[in-house]
Amino acid sequence: MEILKCANLSKNFKQGKETIHVLKSINAQFYKGSMNIIMGESGSGKTTLLNLLSGIEQPTKGTVYYQQANFFKLSEKKQSQIRGNDYGIVFQFFNLIPELSIEDNIKLPSIINHQPLDLKYYRKLMKLLNIERIKSKLPSHLSGGEQQRVAIARAMSLKPSIVFADEPTGNLDKKNSQIIARLFQQLNSLFGTTFIIVTHDPTLFPNPDFKYKLDDGQLIYK
Repeated sequence: MEILKCANLSKNFKQGKETIHVLKSINAQFYKGSMNIIMGESGSGKTTLLNLLSGIEQPTKGTVYYQQANFFKLSEKKQSQIRGNDYGIVFQFFNLIPELSIEDNIKLPSIINHQPLDLKYYRKLMKLLNIERIKSKLPSHLSGGEQQRVAIARAMSLKPSIVFADEPTGNLDKKNSQIIARLFQQLNSLFGTTFIIVTHDPTLFPNPDFKYKLDDGQLIYK
């Protein structure tokens, strides 16, 4: 079942008097419970595409549909609710709050979005990601791999329908990159979460449901 779709999606930026066409009339469908990998060279517009799909940025032209609703025609309140409750985002540089403990970082979406935390699910998530023993620590006391596992737990904490991940292994060594990739696959299989992952390393996800390449502003199905 289709959960997210973009139609004729374009994004332009002004650079002085010149218009830069970063994304050009992109059409794609993403299905419930699927693992989707988007590859591309640095500067190809992968992050921009992810920001449009997740509702962080607005397109120059085109439409994004979430569960068949035109996302950018929804009220700002409804857009915010979807981003907070239905979407999870994992960043390359973790973006943890340094003053908060690991446990408080993970619970932050629940607090911000005024949603109860399913404690049974939360404990299962902590165990799967192997971060139970570090929950009282601060982010600065963790390795990069540990911080990214915490960031994934935070993104997953409200049982999102879709997790968007922007180069989630780009700041990690090979061993930790492989660990993170396996965890994404396990979470996808266990919880049926849709994953849309931008990566420069296609070897980390050898058998996704769908693989795309972003090249010269066009999204090509591989």
